[in-house]
Amino acid sequence: VLKNYSDVNLGCGKRPATGISWVFEQVEEAIILEDDCLPHPTFFQFCEELLEKYRDKPQVMGICGSNYKMGNPSYSYYFSRYFICWGWATWRRAWCHFDYEMKRWPEILETGWLDEFLQDRRVVKDWTIKFNQAYYGSSSSYAWSYQLQFACWQQNALVVRPNGNLVSNLGFGAEATHTTDSSSSYAVLPFDLISFPLKHPQTIVRDVKADNLIHNDWLRQKSRIYRAYKKVKKILSNKL
Repeated sequence: VLKNYSDVNLGCGKRPATGISWVFEQVEEAIILEDDCLPHPTFFQFCEELLEKYRDKPQVMGICGSNYKMGNPSYSYYFSRYFICWGWATWRRAWCHFDYEMKRWPEILETGWLDEFLQDRRVVKDWTIKFNQAYYGSSSSYAWSYQLQFACWQQNALVVRPNGNLVSNLGFGAEATHTTDSSSSYAVLPFDLISFPLKHPQTIVRDVKADNLIHNDWLRQKSRIYRAYKKVKKILSNKL
């Protein structure tokens, strides 16, 4: 067992990034878990099989364990443009594209590339804010997943998402850094069964319908009306 500890507190942005970089100085591929996330036992077999299957496929940049009830049920998994990093796996050849400082972001922003890539002004606005936060430092002390998402899109790559949820995030609550809403629909998601042998999609093609559902749900949960509804619901539940 190899262990790596920082001598100083680097925060939950830079430290995961430097830690994962250290991991890929030791090994070619790895399975990575957030400390407040619980994997289903089949998550590891799922990752191991697909790490091998897509090892030499640069258009696949990672394997995620989370599913929000989206995707084509005809197969065991689907391909998405959205990296969910609660429990995931990747290769050294993919992580080498990660740039914590996102040095190319100002140049990319000026070209309008994100508009062309995402083709939805609401989603473009949302991700422009996130990437600006990562680049200009307002989230640099606690975020690294935005940088990973940026690297994935810059490579025009996809990630695997299972058609059953294999990772449950237990860390929702008022004291959390990011996931402060304990009533979120993403909190403590139940597990789903994944059957083996896996049923593989015939081609590496993004599931556009599933991705649209993902970003529409994200935007819905960030809307003022939805947040107001959640506050009222919480107040009423506390009075009952």
